Amino acid sequence: MKIKMRVVSNFRGDAAKGKVKKAGGKALLKVVTKMAEQAKTPWPTGTPYLTGNNARSLDFDCDQDNLRATLFSTSGYGGFLEVGADGRPPRPYMKPALDRYLPKFGEYMRGYL
Repeated sequence: MKIKMRVVSNFRGDAAKGKVKKAGGKALLKVVTKMAEQAKTPWPTGTPYLTGNNARSLDFDCDQDNLRATLFSTSGYGGFLEVGADGRPPRPYMKPALDRYLPKFGEYMRGYL
């Protein structure tokens, strides 16, 4: 799951724009960190948890300067758990985390300004 944020401001000063961008980067890092924490918890709020392999394989990368983040599973089957496959029902764990924490981006950003 890739997240790319775009922060638009009407500030004219470079210092103000820089502060807004820096606050946006910190807020994005907090969002993706919280998403990863929730996704690692047992299902139904997090990943289906039989052996814990998928939960252990969850990781994220956050580029605060370009406001991009990626939350991913390296288990090899994390995507199949999320969307379902071979007649198995989907058991989403990343989308609920996204739905819970992405709306808090603005709140987190205001906290860093």
